[in-house]
Amino acid sequence: MSEEKLRKLAEKLRPNNNDKQQYGAAINAASEVLRRDNNISVAEVWICGSIGKNTGVRTKSDIDMVVLLSPSQDMNNIFELFKKALQGSSSIPIKSSKRAIQVVIHGIEMDILPTKYGMTNELGRAQNDNKLVSDIVQLGQLFSGAVRLLKYWRDYPDNAPLKDNITSFEIEIIIADLMRKRNYSTHTEVLKAFFDYVISDKLVSSIDLRDHNNNKILEFNFDFKNKEYFINQSKYALKLLKKEDLTFMGL
Repeated sequence: MSEEKLRKLAEKLRPNNNDKQQYGAAINAASEVLRRDNNISVAEVWICGSIGKNTGVRTKSDIDMVVLLSPSQDMNNIFELFKKALQGSSSIPIKSSKRAIQVVIHGIEMDILPTKYGMTNELGRAQNDNKLVSDIVQLGQLFSGAVRLLKYWRDYPDNAPLKDNITSFEIEIIIADLMRKRNYSTHTEVLKAFFDYVISDKLVSSIDLRDHNNNKILEFNFDFKNKEYFINQSKYALKLLKKEDLTFMGL
């Protein structure tokens, strides 16, 4: 009974065809604007983050877009060049962080990261995320459904502090690592394994995530603001889940 509820919720949280069309329109618009600009030489565009990994939650997901520039591209003032090119497409004033430019196109929030070969730190992070996208997609609908359910649990109002304790990326890393080491057939099994993992205090160690060919993708270390709260909420969730009681996530 609880598995059926989880399956239906996972399906409800999955972006529908209209959402995907909106994502595609935003990606195409941003890509075309940048490719048309004579001062910007685009080699490739990678879609990373939750949209790239097919773990996005309907109406709550933004797009992480890595723009790999040609080797000849001058990176001086590259953020200003991107802002100038995109200013006519964004529905809000364009902002930027140390790594990316934030825009809203076709109603979709986008983080756009310019990089190129030779920029070791930025490119390395982008390449790792791109490899993770390629590998995680192969884990299928059970993986993406379980990740969406755990995001929903994290964001449930009664669990408000969890939002500051675990990121979507960390959820994806843990689930991917678990599903690489064992076969699961239901969302219930995956969620139980996730909560067991948290409770066992393995979060103090790093995850050496490998792909289906056992090639290393990345090594990841966790850093939680309130690990004790996270563990206690996981214990509570696991206790109820074993009783097929889904009130810990509002069901």
